[in-house]
Amino acid sequence: LAGICGQNRPPLEIIVVDDGSTDDSIAVIEEFARRFPNIRLLRNSINRGQHYSIQCALLAAQGDYIVWAASDDLLLPDFLERSVAVLKAHPSAGVCFSRLGVFVDGTSEVRRYDGQTHGAAFDYGDTARLMPPEELKESLSRHYIWMSGNTVLARRTALLEISGFESRLKWHADWFAYYVVALRYGACVIPETLALMRERRDTYSRTGMENPREQSRVLKSLFDAIKSPKY
Repeated sequence: LAGICGQNRPPLEIIVVDDGSTDDSIAVIEEFARRFPNIRLLRNSINRGQHYSIQCALLAAQGDYIVWAASDDLLLPDFLERSVAVLKAHPSAGVCFSRLGVFVDGTSEVRRYDGQTHGAAFDYGDTARLMPPEELKESLSRHYIWMSGNTVLARRTALLEISGFESRLKWHADWFAYYVVALRYGACVIPETLALMRERRDTYSRTGMENPREQSRVLKSLFDAIKSPKY
């Protein structure tokens, strides 16, 4: 919340979904809300899960662009300013993403991923630019392009057009939705680190992917989604 509230370009609205927490989360959120009137708190009376909460926030949002920031994500001060400027310069694009950066839980270590050190998946070029759908498809036929969900700014209408995030895809739902939008409308890429993701063992996605039975079931759902008429 401190990172979101500390943006050089203040967000129109900050929607915080508390998913039935039993700690002091509500008190912390309400203290922020007293200082930042653009914060709106949505409370689930019981734990409803990440997908339910993401969809609630998406449907409640009113701005042109949305960012989904989980509790392990940190937006650097110029994230919104840079991302919005690039998307506005390319109004046909559906998403904007930037370079993956990771900070290791409990340390001051920060790792930034680039093409020279980490391979073609992280080679975003030298300047911010638009990747039209055709270029994105051609690039993906040669190598993966790492679009980390914590770096994405997306057009709200484009996400709503595909009904947001697929619940059956669990921890893969965010990147899948962003790729669908990018392959339909194109994506802007910024070769800079504008957001960081905290690395720790017990995250929602890592816990799920390390469960072979659950991960296998979710991947089958992923293949089904790709083959479905909707996509």
